[in-house]
Amino acid sequence: MTAKMEFEKIYSEVAASISSSRDELASISVANKDGQEHIANVVKQLGVIQDQFSEQLDLLEKNSEWDVFTVAFFGETNAGKSTILESLRILFDEESRRKFIVESEVELEAISDQIKVYADRVKAGFSDAYLRQKNRALYANNEIKKLSEILEDESRERVRLEEIKTSFQVKRNMVLMLLLGIAAGAGAAFLLATQAGG
Repeated sequence: MTAKMEFEKIYSEVAASISSSRDELASISVANKDGQEHIANVVKQLGVIQDQFSEQLDLLEKNSEWDVFTVAFFGETNAGKSTILESLRILFDEESRRKFIVESEVELEAISDQIKVYADRVKAGFSDAYLRQKNRALYANNEIKKLSEILEDESRERVRLEEIKTSFQVKRNMVLMLLLGIAAGAGAAFLLATQAGG
């Protein structure tokens, strides 16, 4: 069924509904004169509505050139044009919109899976980098401790060598003093001996 045929069916149903309502109201019998006048006025108004609707329907049928009707919305920015169109698409469950939603859900799921894969890769990369840096820091810390121990050992060895050197110099100076004392004493004894013998 084409769009034009659907609209014609809707118009016919509305016209039949107005006619049926008019006939039902006309068939109501009321004993009260005011009630009869009121019903007569309503029936008359429905007749006017039916005649106007029939005239407008005839005008539409004569002037329709296409099987598909196009409706245009125009107005200022943020006036709600897109909201009306989207509401109509939802209301009539437009096939292209439904297809777009299904495709979007599939794409969203694929993108979500890709993001999860990338997030896992980034997480693994950060974890590996952290472990490498941690191991490097531990290695550097151990090397610093070893260097500190070496420097302490070297410092102790220098102090020990300095003490040995100082002790040796003291002992040498004492030996030299002793030898000088002996030499001086021997020289003095020799002088005394030469003077006494001479």
